[in-house]
Amino acid sequence: MVIGDLADAAAVKPVLDKLMAALEQPVLVDGQEISTSASIGLAQYPDDGADFDTLLQKADTALYRARTAVATPTASSTSA
Repeated sequence: MVIGDLADAAAVKPVLDKLMAALEQPVLVDGQEISTSASIGLAQYPDDGADFDTLLQKADTALYRARTAVATPTASSTSA
């Protein structure tokens, strides 16, 4: 997903919070309630890279860290 036209880096948090809230809502499938979870890896242009491949690699690394942090809540993560 590409999110553009944000005033600054801090403006992405409310967007991601809204996305996570929507993804975490249970859905009904054939009368059965299904719950989901999600992890997000974020890379910001130009801070994390100036080209697609670099940004993708940084986002993938951030996603890996997010998933690891969920699996091991005591783990600390650093910026990608």
